[in-house]
Amino acid sequence: MIRILDVHKRFSDAAILRGASLDVERGKVAVLLGMSGSGKSTLLRTINGLTPFDQGEILVDDLRLSAGALTTQQGTLHHIRQRVGMVFQQFHLFPHRSVLENVMEAPRCVLGHSREAARDAGRALLQQMGLQHLENARPSSLSGGQQQRVAIARAMAMNPTALLFDEPTSALDPRTSADVAAIITELARDGQAILVVTHAIPFARGVADWIHVMHDGRIAESGTPEQVLGHPISEATKRLLADAN
Repeated sequence: MIRILDVHKRFSDAAILRGASLDVERGKVAVLLGMSGSGKSTLLRTINGLTPFDQGEILVDDLRLSAGALTTQQGTLHHIRQRVGMVFQQFHLFPHRSVLENVMEAPRCVLGHSREAARDAGRALLQQMGLQHLENARPSSLSGGQQQRVAIARAMAMNPTALLFDEPTSALDPRTSADVAAIITELARDGQAILVVTHAIPFARGVADWIHVMHDGRIAESGTPEQVLGHPISEATKRLLADAN
């Protein structure tokens, strides 16, 4: 579903990505682990064009995003963003709109769905997330976990084939984190390709089918949770686990 090939990115004089490569399969949850500054979130943001990259390429199904100026690839970006949803660390919900209006916005404005169709689909998604009773609430009145589920519903409203999560549990308590993990697992079971950036090793262990450890802008180690977290090979992974303990 998603293939990242030898992606490089520099900001001024700093090399953030130094040849990162990984695959994300349909129906699987891939997790990116790594120290702060290792390039995890930057790599995630290259997939849907939020961050341009300097070298390499990204494939999403049959779509190819190349290094260089994104202004010349607007058609490709448009199709990628329809297929790949993103749930941001800070949620970025529209504060002046209700929960249901947040979920309806993209299908109406991007896909051209009627208000009635977007409303019915939005209500079905909120029910799936256990939030149907909050459709008229404003985001500011919700807990962090509720806002996270609204953000997931909003991303799902575009009917994507892949979802990107940037630190989905960073502001959540352990029980709410477990709820989010269950939602992500269910989405993968329904056929989504999911890539999650997180620093939370217990969360990664519970949700991942495959773990990639980033270090210094590259993938230092990849494997199943048992392989990577139980029997690490790279020094970067060993240091990451030692620091977590």
